[in-house]
Amino acid sequence: PWGYGLWENIKKILDKKIKDTGHKNAYFPLFVPLSLLQKEAAHVEGFAKECAVVTHHRLEMVNGKLEPAKNSKLEEPLIVRPTSEMIIGEMFSKWIKSYRDLPLLINQWANIVRWERRTRLFLRTTEFLWQEGHTAHQTKKEALEEVFKMLGEYKDFLENFLAIPVIKGRKTEMEKFPGADDTYCLEAMMQDKKALQTCTSHFLGQNFAKASDIKFSDEKGNLEFNPGLFLKCFISKENLKNNRWLIIDELNRADIDKAFGVLFTTLAGDNVTIPFTKENRPIKIMADYKNVTFSSDSTDNYCYYIPENWRIIATMNTYDKSSLYQMSYAFMRRFAFIMIDIPINGAKISEYIRCWEENTTPEPDLCKNIADLWIGIIKSKRKIGPAIIRDIYNYIKGTALPDFVGAITMFILPQFEGLLEKDIIDAIKNIKKLSFIDDEAKDELDDYASEFFLINKKSFELKKKSSAKREAEEPSD
Repeated sequence: PWGYGLWENIKKILDKKIKDTGHKNAYFPLFVPLSLLQKEAAHVEGFAKECAVVTHHRLEMVNGKLEPAKNSKLEEPLIVRPTSEMIIGEMFSKWIKSYRDLPLLINQWANIVRWERRTRLFLRTTEFLWQEGHTAHQTKKEALEEVFKMLGEYKDFLENFLAIPVIKGRKTEMEKFPGADDTYCLEAMMQDKKALQTCTSHFLGQNFAKASDIKFSDEKGNLEFNPGLFLKCFISKENLKNNRWLIIDELNRADIDKAFGVLFTTLAGDNVTIPFTKENRPIKIMADYKNVTFSSDSTDNYCYYIPENWRIIATMNTYDKSSLYQMSYAFMRRFAFIMIDIPINGAKISEYIRCWEENTTPEPDLCKNIADLWIGIIKSKRKIGPAIIRDIYNYIKGTALPDFVGAITMFILPQFEGLLEKDIIDAIKNIKKLSFIDDEAKDELDDYASEFFLINKKSFELKKKSSAKREAEEPSD
Protein backbone atom coordinates (compact mmCIF):
# COMPACT_ATOMS: atom_id res chain seq x y z
CA PRO A 1 0.00 0.00 0.00
CA TRP A 2 2.84 2.46 0.76
CA GLY A 3 4.45 1.83 -2.61
CA TYR A 4 1.15 2.21 -4.42
CA GLY A 5 0.48 5.39 -2.46
CA LEU A 6 3.70 6.82 -3.90
CA TRP A 7 2.56 5.76 -7.36
CA GLU A 8 -0.79 7.52 -6.86
CA ASN A 9 1.00 10.75 -5.93
CA ILE A 10 3.31 10.44 -8.95
CA LYS A 11 0.36 9.77 -11.23
CA LYS A 12 -1.65 12.70 -9.87
CA ILE A 13 1.12 15.26 -10.41
CA LEU A 14 2.40 13.92 -13.73
CA ASP A 15 -1.11 13.47 -15.15
CA LYS A 16 -1.80 17.18 -14.61
CA LYS A 17 1.50 18.15 -16.26
CA ILE A 18 0.70 15.95 -19.27
CA LYS A 19 -2.83 17.33 -19.64
CA ASP A 20 -1.48 20.88 -19.38
CA THR A 21 0.53 20.20 -22.56
CA GLY A 22 -2.66 19.37 -24.47
CA HIS A 23 -2.78 15.57 -24.20
CA LYS A 24 -5.97 13.62 -23.58
CA ASN A 25 -6.14 10.34 -21.68
CA ALA A 26 -7.39 7.16 -23.34
CA TYR A 27 -7.15 3.43 -22.73
CA PHE A 28 -6.35 0.78 -25.34
CA PRO A 29 -6.70 -3.04 -25.34
CA LEU A 30 -4.41 -5.19 -23.21
CA PHE A 31 -4.32 -7.99 -25.81
CA VAL A 32 -2.65 -7.25 -29.16
CA PRO A 33 -3.20 -9.59 -32.15
CA LEU A 34 0.08 -11.09 -33.36
CA SER A 35 -0.58 -9.90 -36.92
CA LEU A 36 -0.84 -6.32 -35.66
CA LEU A 37 2.38 -6.46 -33.66
CA GLN A 38 4.43 -7.86 -36.53
CA LYS A 39 3.52 -5.08 -38.96
CA GLU A 40 6.66 -3.22 -37.87
CA ALA A 41 9.54 -5.67 -38.34
CA ALA A 42 12.23 -3.97 -36.22
CA HIS A 43 9.67 -3.42 -33.45
CA VAL A 44 8.75 -7.11 -33.39
CA GLU A 45 12.36 -8.25 -33.24
CA GLY A 46 13.09 -5.94 -30.34
CA PHE A 47 10.26 -7.31 -28.19
CA ALA A 48 9.95 -10.90 -29.44
CA LYS A 49 11.87 -12.46 -26.55
CA GLU A 50 9.85 -10.58 -23.92
CA CYS A 51 6.31 -11.31 -25.07
CA ALA A 52 3.74 -13.27 -23.07
CA VAL A 53 1.44 -15.04 -25.53
CA VAL A 54 -2.19 -16.13 -25.07
CA THR A 55 -3.05 -19.18 -27.19
CA HIS A 56 -6.25 -20.56 -25.56
CA HIS A 57 -9.47 -19.01 -24.26
CA ARG A 58 -10.70 -21.67 -21.83
CA LEU A 59 -9.50 -24.16 -19.20
CA GLU A 60 -10.84 -27.61 -18.45
CA MET A 61 -10.31 -30.16 -15.69
CA VAL A 62 -8.21 -33.16 -16.78
CA ASN A 63 -7.39 -35.83 -14.18
CA GLY A 64 -7.96 -33.36 -11.37
CA LYS A 65 -5.77 -30.65 -12.93
CA LEU A 66 -6.65 -27.55 -14.92
CA GLU A 67 -5.31 -27.53 -18.48
CA PRO A 68 -6.01 -25.42 -21.58
CA ALA A 69 -9.02 -26.93 -23.34
CA LYS A 70 -7.95 -28.68 -26.53
CA ASN A 71 -10.81 -27.20 -28.55
CA SER A 72 -10.25 -23.65 -27.25
CA LYS A 73 -7.11 -22.73 -29.20
CA LEU A 74 -7.30 -19.23 -30.63
CA GLU A 75 -7.20 -18.79 -34.40
CA GLU A 76 -4.57 -16.09 -33.88
CA PRO A 77 -2.32 -15.75 -30.80
CA LEU A 78 -2.78 -12.65 -28.67
CA ILE A 79 0.22 -10.81 -27.20
CA VAL A 80 -0.13 -9.40 -23.70
CA ARG A 81 0.74 -5.73 -24.21
CA PRO A 82 4.55 -5.17 -24.04
CA THR A 83 4.00 -1.62 -25.36
CA SER A 84 1.18 -0.02 -27.32
CA GLU A 85 2.59 1.50 -30.53
CA MET A 86 0.87 -0.87 -32.94
CA ILE A 87 -2.54 -1.06 -31.24
CA ILE A 88 -2.64 2.74 -30.89
CA GLY A 89 -1.36 3.15 -34.45
CA GLU A 90 -4.28 1.02 -35.63
CA MET A 91 -6.70 3.47 -34.00
CA PHE A 92 -4.78 6.52 -35.24
CA SER A 93 -5.24 5.25 -38.81
CA LYS A 94 -9.01 5.39 -38.25
CA TRP A 95 -9.04 8.76 -36.47
CA ILE A 96 -6.61 10.70 -38.70
CA LYS A 97 -7.97 11.57 -42.15
CA SER A 98 -7.11 15.26 -42.61
CA TYR A 99 -4.46 17.78 -41.57
CA ARG A 100 -7.20 19.22 -39.35
CA ASP A 101 -6.94 16.09 -37.18
CA LEU A 102 -3.33 16.94 -36.32
CA PRO A 103 -1.59 17.13 -33.99
CA LEU A 104 -3.18 14.22 -32.17
CA LEU A 105 -1.92 13.99 -28.58
CA ILE A 106 -2.91 10.88 -26.60
CA ASN A 107 -1.73 9.59 -23.21
CA GLN A 108 -2.39 6.22 -21.59
CA TRP A 109 -1.91 5.02 -18.01
CA ALA A 110 -1.64 1.24 -18.18
CA ASN A 111 0.07 -1.94 -17.08
CA ILE A 112 2.73 -3.58 -19.25
CA VAL A 113 3.97 -7.18 -19.35
CA ARG A 114 7.50 -8.07 -20.47
CA TRP A 115 8.75 -11.56 -19.75
CA GLU A 116 12.08 -10.59 -18.24
CA ARG A 117 14.90 -13.10 -18.18
CA ARG A 118 16.06 -11.61 -14.88
CA THR A 119 13.64 -9.54 -12.82
CA ARG A 120 14.95 -6.92 -10.40
CA LEU A 121 12.76 -5.78 -7.52
CA PHE A 122 11.70 -2.12 -7.88
CA LEU A 123 13.73 -1.79 -11.11
CA ARG A 124 12.33 -4.25 -13.64
CA THR A 125 9.50 -6.69 -12.97
CA THR A 126 7.47 -8.86 -15.32
CA GLU A 127 4.44 -6.59 -14.95
CA PHE A 128 4.70 -2.90 -14.18
CA LEU A 129 2.62 0.27 -14.25
CA TRP A 130 3.55 3.16 -16.50
CA GLN A 131 2.41 6.08 -18.59
CA GLU A 132 2.93 6.22 -22.35
CA GLY A 133 2.23 9.17 -24.60
CA HIS A 134 1.58 8.72 -28.33
CA THR A 135 1.34 11.64 -30.74
CA ALA A 136 0.97 12.23 -34.49
CA HIS A 137 2.19 15.37 -36.27
CA GLN A 138 2.12 16.90 -39.72
CA THR A 139 5.87 17.58 -39.92
CA LYS A 140 9.14 16.19 -38.58
CA LYS A 141 9.87 19.56 -36.97
CA GLU A 142 6.64 19.45 -34.95
CA ALA A 143 7.27 15.85 -33.91
CA LEU A 144 10.80 16.61 -32.65
CA GLU A 145 9.53 19.65 -30.75
CA GLU A 146 7.08 17.34 -28.97
CA VAL A 147 9.85 14.83 -28.20
CA PHE A 148 12.01 17.45 -26.48
CA LYS A 149 9.09 19.24 -24.82
CA MET A 150 7.96 16.08 -23.05
CA LEU A 151 11.54 15.18 -22.15
CA GLY A 152 11.69 18.59 -20.48
CA GLU A 153 8.45 17.89 -18.60
CA TYR A 154 9.89 14.60 -17.31
CA LYS A 155 13.10 16.34 -16.24
CA ASP A 156 11.18 19.02 -14.35
CA PHE A 157 9.08 16.38 -12.60
CA LEU A 158 12.05 14.20 -11.62
CA GLU A 159 14.21 17.03 -10.33
CA ASN A 160 11.63 19.38 -8.80
CA PHE A 161 9.03 16.91 -7.49
CA LEU A 162 10.96 13.68 -6.85
CA ALA A 163 14.30 15.39 -6.07
CA ILE A 164 16.20 13.04 -8.41
CA PRO A 165 19.00 14.69 -10.42
CA VAL A 166 19.22 13.33 -13.96
CA ILE A 167 21.37 13.63 -17.07
CA LYS A 168 19.75 14.18 -20.45
CA GLY A 169 21.08 12.17 -23.40
CA ARG A 170 20.48 10.21 -26.57
CA LYS A 171 20.48 6.41 -26.69
CA THR A 172 22.95 4.49 -28.84
CA GLU A 173 21.78 2.46 -31.83
CA MET A 174 21.94 -0.71 -29.72
CA GLU A 175 19.85 0.77 -26.90
CA LYS A 176 17.22 2.83 -28.69
CA PHE A 177 13.56 1.79 -28.78
CA PRO A 178 12.96 -0.96 -31.39
CA GLY A 179 11.69 0.65 -34.59
CA ALA A 180 12.42 4.26 -33.56
CA ASP A 181 14.60 6.73 -35.44
CA ASP A 182 15.98 8.11 -32.18
CA THR A 183 15.46 7.67 -28.44
CA TYR A 184 16.22 10.44 -25.95
CA CYS A 185 16.39 9.70 -22.25
CA LEU A 186 17.05 10.89 -18.71
CA GLU A 187 19.49 8.83 -16.65
CA ALA A 188 19.93 8.89 -12.88
CA MET A 189 22.76 7.42 -10.83
CA MET A 190 22.03 4.75 -8.22
CA GLN A 191 23.95 4.24 -4.97
CA ASP A 192 26.27 1.69 -6.56
CA LYS A 193 27.09 4.28 -9.28
CA LYS A 194 25.24 2.40 -12.01
CA ALA A 195 23.11 4.45 -14.39
CA LEU A 196 19.34 3.93 -14.26
CA GLN A 197 17.08 4.96 -17.13
CA THR A 198 14.26 7.00 -15.59
CA CYS A 199 12.31 7.91 -18.72
CA THR A 200 12.49 8.03 -22.51
CA SER A 201 11.05 10.15 -25.30
CA HIS A 202 11.13 8.54 -28.75
CA PHE A 203 11.13 10.04 -32.23
CA LEU A 204 9.51 7.30 -34.30
CA GLY A 205 9.87 9.00 -37.68
CA GLN A 206 7.41 7.52 -40.18
CA ASN A 207 8.16 3.87 -39.41
CA PHE A 208 5.05 3.15 -37.34
CA ALA A 209 2.87 5.51 -39.38
CA LYS A 210 3.67 3.52 -42.53
CA ALA A 211 3.21 0.19 -40.78
CA SER A 212 -0.22 1.30 -39.50
CA ASP A 213 -1.15 2.99 -42.81
CA ILE A 214 -1.72 6.39 -41.19
CA LYS A 215 -2.43 8.97 -43.92
CA PHE A 216 -3.93 12.45 -44.00
CA SER A 217 -5.03 14.83 -46.74
CA ASP A 218 -3.39 18.26 -47.01
CA GLU A 219 -5.01 21.70 -47.20
CA LYS A 220 -6.04 21.02 -50.81
CA GLY A 221 -7.69 17.75 -49.86
CA ASN A 222 -4.98 15.66 -51.51
CA LEU A 223 -2.90 12.76 -50.24
CA GLU A 224 0.60 13.81 -51.26
CA PHE A 225 2.86 11.14 -52.75
CA ASN A 226 6.62 11.46 -52.38
CA PRO A 227 9.09 8.98 -53.93
CA GLY A 228 10.79 6.78 -51.36
CA LEU A 229 14.30 5.34 -51.31
CA PHE A 230 13.64 2.79 -54.05
CA LEU A 231 12.04 5.15 -56.56
CA LYS A 232 14.75 7.76 -55.99
CA CYS A 233 17.24 5.21 -57.36
CA PHE A 234 15.37 4.68 -60.65
CA ILE A 235 15.20 6.50 -63.98
CA SER A 236 12.39 9.05 -64.13
CA LYS A 237 11.35 11.87 -66.43
CA GLU A 238 13.12 14.33 -64.14
CA ASN A 239 16.31 12.26 -64.01
CA LEU A 240 16.98 10.34 -67.23
CA LYS A 241 20.49 9.18 -66.28
CA ASN A 242 19.73 8.13 -62.73
CA ASN A 243 21.34 4.90 -61.51
CA ARG A 244 21.82 5.11 -57.76
CA TRP A 245 22.61 1.81 -56.10
CA LEU A 246 20.72 1.12 -52.91
CA ILE A 247 22.72 0.31 -49.77
CA ILE A 248 20.73 -1.37 -46.99
CA ASP A 249 22.05 -2.02 -43.50
CA GLU A 250 20.73 -5.08 -41.61
CA LEU A 251 18.69 -6.42 -44.52
CA ASN A 252 17.33 -9.34 -42.51
CA ARG A 253 15.51 -6.98 -40.14
CA ALA A 254 13.05 -6.03 -42.89
CA ASP A 255 9.79 -7.74 -43.74
CA ILE A 256 11.25 -9.19 -46.94
CA ASP A 257 8.01 -9.93 -48.80
CA LYS A 258 6.52 -6.56 -47.93
CA ALA A 259 9.66 -4.54 -48.66
CA PHE A 260 10.86 -6.30 -51.82
CA GLY A 261 7.87 -8.13 -53.32
CA VAL A 262 7.01 -5.46 -55.89
CA LEU A 263 10.67 -4.96 -56.79
CA PHE A 264 11.27 -8.66 -57.47
CA THR A 265 8.17 -8.80 -59.65
CA THR A 266 9.63 -6.00 -61.76
CA LEU A 267 13.07 -7.62 -61.89
CA ALA A 268 11.36 -10.74 -63.26
CA GLY A 269 10.26 -8.66 -66.27
CA ASP A 270 6.76 -7.49 -65.34
CA ASN A 271 5.62 -3.90 -65.03
CA VAL A 272 4.00 -3.11 -61.69
CA THR A 273 1.48 -0.50 -60.60
CA ILE A 274 2.02 0.31 -56.95
CA PRO A 275 -0.93 1.24 -54.69
CA PHE A 276 -0.24 4.98 -54.73
CA THR A 277 -1.34 7.82 -56.97
CA LYS A 278 -0.10 11.32 -57.71
CA GLU A 279 -2.54 13.86 -59.12
CA ASN A 280 -4.96 10.95 -59.52
CA ARG A 281 -2.52 9.04 -61.74
CA PRO A 282 -1.13 5.60 -60.81
CA ILE A 283 2.57 5.20 -60.01
CA LYS A 284 4.23 2.56 -62.21
CA ILE A 285 7.57 0.74 -62.04
CA MET A 286 8.66 -0.33 -65.52
CA ALA A 287 10.83 -3.37 -66.20
CA ASP A 288 11.98 -2.62 -69.79
CA TYR A 289 14.98 -0.41 -69.14
CA LYS A 290 16.13 -0.76 -72.79
CA ASN A 291 13.14 1.20 -74.04
CA VAL A 292 13.01 4.17 -71.72
CA THR A 293 10.81 6.72 -73.44
CA PHE A 294 9.02 9.73 -72.05
CA SER A 295 6.48 11.77 -74.00
CA SER A 296 6.22 15.54 -73.89
CA ASP A 297 2.94 15.50 -71.97
CA SER A 298 2.48 14.60 -68.31
CA THR A 299 1.30 11.01 -68.80
CA ASP A 300 4.80 9.64 -68.16
CA ASN A 301 5.52 11.74 -65.08
CA TYR A 302 4.61 8.82 -62.87
CA CYS A 303 6.67 6.04 -64.48
CA TYR A 304 9.96 4.82 -63.05
CA TYR A 305 12.40 2.51 -64.87
CA ILE A 306 14.90 0.23 -63.11
CA PRO A 307 18.35 0.95 -64.64
CA GLU A 308 20.18 -1.83 -66.50
CA ASN A 309 23.06 -2.32 -64.06
CA TRP A 310 21.20 -1.43 -60.89
CA ARG A 311 22.26 -3.21 -57.69
CA ILE A 312 21.32 -3.60 -54.03
CA ILE A 313 24.22 -3.87 -51.59
CA ALA A 314 23.04 -5.10 -48.21
CA THR A 315 24.63 -6.08 -44.92
CA MET A 316 23.68 -8.82 -42.51
CA ASN A 317 25.58 -9.19 -39.25
CA THR A 318 27.01 -12.57 -38.31
CA TYR A 319 24.86 -12.77 -35.18
CA ASP A 320 21.69 -12.81 -37.32
CA LYS A 321 22.95 -14.98 -40.17
CA SER A 322 20.70 -17.85 -39.05
CA SER A 323 17.78 -15.80 -40.41
CA LEU A 324 19.13 -16.56 -43.88
CA TYR A 325 17.43 -19.93 -43.67
CA GLN A 326 14.09 -18.22 -43.06
CA MET A 327 14.33 -16.39 -46.38
CA SER A 328 12.90 -17.90 -49.53
CA TYR A 329 15.11 -19.35 -52.23
CA ALA A 330 13.55 -16.89 -54.69
CA PHE A 331 14.96 -14.09 -52.56
CA MET A 332 18.39 -15.57 -51.83
CA ARG A 333 19.18 -16.55 -55.41
CA ARG A 334 19.11 -12.88 -56.42
CA PHE A 335 22.04 -12.07 -54.16
CA ALA A 336 25.70 -13.03 -54.17
CA PHE A 337 26.77 -13.53 -50.56
CA ILE A 338 30.25 -12.31 -49.61
CA MET A 339 31.68 -12.89 -46.13
CA ILE A 340 33.54 -9.81 -44.93
CA ASP A 341 35.39 -10.27 -41.67
CA ILE A 342 35.83 -7.55 -39.07
CA PRO A 343 38.88 -5.32 -39.76
CA ILE A 344 40.83 -6.28 -36.65
CA ASN A 345 43.49 -3.59 -36.62
CA GLY A 346 44.10 -1.79 -33.35
CA ALA A 347 46.24 0.80 -35.11
CA LYS A 348 43.12 2.04 -36.91
CA ILE A 349 41.43 3.15 -33.68
CA SER A 350 42.97 6.64 -33.72
CA GLU A 351 41.96 7.03 -37.38
CA TYR A 352 38.37 6.08 -36.56
CA ILE A 353 38.23 8.60 -33.74
CA ARG A 354 39.70 11.37 -35.90
CA CYS A 355 36.97 10.69 -38.48
CA TRP A 356 34.22 10.78 -35.84
CA GLU A 357 35.64 13.74 -33.91
CA GLU A 358 36.82 16.48 -36.25
CA ASN A 359 39.96 18.36 -35.19
CA THR A 360 40.58 15.86 -32.38
CA THR A 361 43.84 14.08 -31.69
CA PRO A 362 43.05 11.19 -29.33
CA GLU A 363 45.50 10.17 -26.62
CA PRO A 364 47.69 7.26 -27.80
CA ASP A 365 47.29 5.35 -24.50
CA LEU A 366 43.51 5.65 -24.67
CA CYS A 367 43.49 4.40 -28.26
CA LYS A 368 45.69 1.44 -27.34
CA ASN A 369 43.48 0.50 -24.39
CA ILE A 370 40.31 0.69 -26.49
CA ALA A 371 42.00 -1.37 -29.20
CA ASP A 372 43.02 -4.05 -26.68
CA LEU A 373 39.47 -4.10 -25.32
CA TRP A 374 37.97 -4.44 -28.80
CA ILE A 375 40.29 -7.27 -29.78
CA GLY A 376 39.53 -8.95 -26.44
CA ILE A 377 35.80 -8.84 -27.24
CA ILE A 378 36.30 -10.32 -30.70
CA LYS A 379 38.25 -13.22 -29.20
CA SER A 380 35.24 -13.98 -27.00
CA LYS A 381 33.15 -15.55 -29.79
CA ARG A 382 31.09 -12.40 -30.26
CA LYS A 383 32.36 -10.55 -33.30
CA ILE A 384 31.48 -6.86 -33.11
CA GLY A 385 32.58 -4.24 -35.62
CA PRO A 386 34.15 -0.82 -35.00
CA ALA A 387 30.79 0.80 -34.21
CA ILE A 388 31.12 -0.27 -30.58
CA ILE A 389 34.41 1.64 -30.37
CA ARG A 390 32.54 4.86 -31.00
CA ASP A 391 30.11 4.17 -28.17
CA ILE A 392 32.96 3.29 -25.80
CA TYR A 393 35.00 6.35 -26.77
CA ASN A 394 32.05 8.74 -26.47
CA TYR A 395 31.31 7.36 -23.02
CA ILE A 396 34.89 7.44 -21.74
CA LYS A 397 35.67 10.95 -22.99
CA GLY A 398 32.85 12.26 -20.79
CA THR A 399 34.32 10.79 -17.58
CA ALA A 400 36.91 12.49 -15.36
CA LEU A 401 39.11 9.38 -15.41
CA PRO A 402 38.79 6.76 -18.15
CA ASP A 403 35.86 4.73 -16.78
CA PHE A 404 36.43 1.48 -18.64
CA VAL A 405 34.30 -0.55 -16.24
CA GLY A 406 31.33 1.71 -16.91
CA ALA A 407 31.85 1.34 -20.66
CA ILE A 408 32.24 -2.43 -20.37
CA THR A 409 29.08 -2.89 -18.30
CA MET A 410 27.04 -0.55 -20.48
CA PHE A 411 28.11 -1.54 -23.98
CA ILE A 412 30.01 -4.83 -23.91
CA LEU A 413 28.43 -7.20 -21.38
CA PRO A 414 24.98 -7.04 -23.04
CA GLN A 415 26.68 -8.35 -26.21
CA PHE A 416 27.52 -11.59 -24.41
CA GLU A 417 23.88 -12.51 -23.82
CA GLY A 418 23.05 -15.73 -25.65
CA LEU A 419 26.54 -17.20 -25.32
CA LEU A 420 27.12 -20.41 -23.41
CA GLU A 421 27.96 -19.86 -19.74
CA LYS A 422 31.54 -21.10 -20.19
CA ASP A 423 32.02 -18.66 -23.10
CA ILE A 424 30.70 -15.78 -20.99
CA ILE A 425 33.13 -16.71 -18.20
CA ASP A 426 36.03 -16.87 -20.67
CA ALA A 427 35.05 -13.48 -22.11
CA ILE A 428 35.00 -11.82 -18.67
CA LYS A 429 38.35 -13.39 -17.80
CA ASN A 430 39.89 -12.11 -21.05
CA ILE A 431 38.74 -8.58 -20.25
CA LYS A 432 40.09 -8.81 -16.68
CA LYS A 433 43.53 -9.73 -18.04
CA LEU A 434 43.87 -6.37 -19.80
CA SER A 435 46.62 -4.23 -18.28
CA PHE A 436 44.44 -1.17 -17.60
CA ILE A 437 41.87 -3.15 -15.56
CA ASP A 438 43.12 -2.76 -11.97
CA ASP A 439 42.12 -4.88 -8.97
CA GLU A 440 39.30 -2.54 -7.93
CA ALA A 441 37.92 -2.55 -11.47
CA LYS A 442 38.14 -6.36 -11.59
CA ASP A 443 36.08 -6.66 -8.40
CA GLU A 444 33.49 -4.23 -9.73
CA LEU A 445 33.35 -6.12 -13.01
CA ASP A 446 32.89 -9.43 -11.16
CA ASP A 447 30.00 -8.00 -9.15
CA TYR A 448 28.20 -6.64 -12.16
CA ALA A 449 28.76 -9.68 -14.38
CA SER A 450 27.61 -12.01 -11.60
CA GLU A 451 24.37 -10.06 -11.17
CA PHE A 452 23.81 -9.57 -14.90
CA PHE A 453 24.35 -13.19 -15.98
CA LEU A 454 23.37 -14.90 -12.68
CA ILE A 455 26.75 -16.64 -12.53
CA ASN A 456 28.70 -17.27 -9.32
CA LYS A 457 31.42 -14.63 -8.84
CA LYS A 458 34.04 -17.27 -8.16
CA SER A 459 33.68 -18.47 -11.76
CA PHE A 460 35.35 -15.26 -12.95
CA GLU A 461 38.44 -15.63 -10.74
CA LEU A 462 41.74 -15.71 -12.60
CA LYS A 463 44.17 -18.49 -11.79
CA LYS A 464 47.08 -17.24 -9.71
CA LYS A 465 50.59 -18.28 -10.61
CA SER A 466 52.25 -20.59 -8.10
CA SER A 467 54.93 -19.05 -5.87
CA ALA A 468 57.56 -21.42 -7.31
CA LYS A 469 56.78 -20.24 -10.81
CA ARG A 470 56.84 -16.58 -9.77
CA GLU A 471 60.27 -17.05 -8.17
CA ALA A 472 61.56 -18.68 -11.34
CA GLU A 473 60.35 -15.71 -13.37
CA GLU A 474 62.00 -13.10 -11.12
CA PRO A 475 65.42 -11.94 -12.41
CA SER A 476 68.41 -13.08 -10.37
CA ASP A 477 70.82 -10.63 -8.77
